[in-house]
Amino acid sequence: MKIKQGDKVLATWTDGLQLVGWYIDLLLGFHILKDEEGGRIVCNPDSCTLEKIEEREPSKDANSDQSIIEDDRSSSEEETEDM
Repeated sequence: MKIKQGDKVLATWTDGLQLVGWYIDLLLGFHILKDEEGGRIVCNPDSCTLEKIEEREPSKDANSDQSIIEDDRSSSEEETEDM
């Protein structure tokens, strides 16, 4: 099963930590999830596996997910300019 934006996923790290969130995007090589409180969960594909728990509901609004993606990209650009 392919994971798409808005799907609920279980992230499992190599040390056994597990967190549940909604898939946002692959950004700069990291999977970005959103937790229940709206916080970001950043997953390195080398040390974390993702398992789809449930598919996105068709009626769910994707605008909030898109704003998180855009916020992440603008933050990354600002950090790069500071270097």
